[in-house]
Amino acid sequence: GPFVEDFYQCVTHGFYTERWQEQAYTTLSLIFMFVLPLVILVSTYVSTVRTIAKSEKVFQPEVIRQEKYLTPDMNRRRLIDRAKMKSLRMSVVIVAAFIIWWTPYYIMMIIFTFLNPDKDQSEELLSGIFFFGMSNSLVNPVIYGAFHLWPKKTF
Repeated sequence: GPFVEDFYQCVTHGFYTERWQEQAYTTLSLIFMFVLPLVILVSTYVSTVRTIAKSEKVFQPEVIRQEKYLTPDMNRRRLIDRAKMKSLRMSVVIVAAFIIWWTPYYIMMIIFTFLNPDKDQSEELLSGIFFFGMSNSLVNPVIYGAFHLWPKKTF
């Protein structure tokens, strides 16, 4: 419009008085915003797959019931097997997406903080890497949709 708005943005440029302060900030943000969430993601999905694997024991055949042999409910076994495989595949895809989308950003942060490269890097490249990392939140709903909403192909 024809008016000018005040614009404020929180940045760290010129904030640090010593180089080690920025390096400490970068290291802590790497740990708390990449490594720790990655460990939490992996541990929760491993826990989910383990829980599904343990639930298979519920559907084991009973040996004797009123002197008759019972067969296991194969449909339930197939459902559990499918759920386990779907959960495992989805877990791997979500963890891989997190790693693929965020690793370039954190590598760029480490390079700029610790190696101090030339400032001749393309602004478009840096903005692209930053956007790529931020777009991980856009990818997760697509991953969940791919596993839960889209119909399965039958052969």
